[in-house]
Amino acid sequence: AKELRLVDITVGRKGNLEWSFDKRALSLDLEEDSNVKKIIPTCFRDQDCASHQGLVSVCQKGGDFFSSCSYVVAEKINATIITDKDCSFCSTELSEEILKGNFLGIQFRTIDYKEAEAEAIIKKYAVKTLPLVIVDSKVEEEKRFKKFETFFEKKQEGLLLSNEASGIFLYLDRPPKPNRIDLFLDFYGNKSQEVFKDLAGFAKENKIELVTHLIISDKSVAGYPEEEIKAALVVGEIYPKKINEYIYQRISSIKSVSWISTVAGLGLDYNQISEVLNSQRIDELMSENSKLIDELSIEEGNIILVKNNRIFKIFSLDKKGLIKFFR
Repeated sequence: AKELRLVDITVGRKGNLEWSFDKRALSLDLEEDSNVKKIIPTCFRDQDCASHQGLVSVCQKGGDFFSSCSYVVAEKINATIITDKDCSFCSTELSEEILKGNFLGIQFRTIDYKEAEAEAIIKKYAVKTLPLVIVDSKVEEEKRFKKFETFFEKKQEGLLLSNEASGIFLYLDRPPKPNRIDLFLDFYGNKSQEVFKDLAGFAKENKIELVTHLIISDKSVAGYPEEEIKAALVVGEIYPKKINEYIYQRISSIKSVSWISTVAGLGLDYNQISEVLNSQRIDELMSENSKLIDELSIEEGNIILVKNNRIFKIFSLDKKGLIKFFR
């Protein structure tokens, strides 16, 4: 698409500048005017220069009639990634792309966390989660570092990429629970129905304990999300063998059918459920449900905790990849 970008600059009485920006779509058939192009500066900033692999673009005399683009070889910056090479869920591709896109000279070396070298590095930096991304402090000399410095933590001679930037997929200090998956589920979440159905079927087929924790990702959602959670927790308490069927039906029809109708359709005793809902027990159930959610700072649905120490966001279930954790 072609567009015309406009900048309107107004000088105030006190000399302050007021900026307003606008852009307008242009026809794809519109051809460049060679005479106009001759008087437009080649570049205003480094980002206006064409990119070339391994080279840093520099805009010389930005905005000037004689501006030009020059290129220098990107200085090498070493980075080490410690990950689980055997895990199909444990991708660091996004972090690598962002770093490479902003620090062209960065070169990655990946080590499996089970290797002796990785274990020594983990111990050295007292790391408790993976992936671990360590970047040479030379990156601080880069022009764009200021924009990203809040995502780094300086430790000893290196810079560690924060969990907010790299994500977490393995907790090194959480004791494993060999035959368990915890699912953090939002009744109103996108893909919740598909994820729950596939995961419940996977757990049943492989005799794995599935524990569901119910969350509210969006508190402004239409309906009664907290009441839905309370009702589901009580159903799970009274009818543990029916809870998965109840949850699936609620996800399927939550916008059109009340939970009371779902209870009736499954032949469950509404009066018994209502009695617990109006007792002190409901506060205990809510506390139990939110304990792990708060502990791991979970804020959205379709997240699974595998064996109590591996955590992933899923959109569709990779059964072949998941079963490897239980072999």
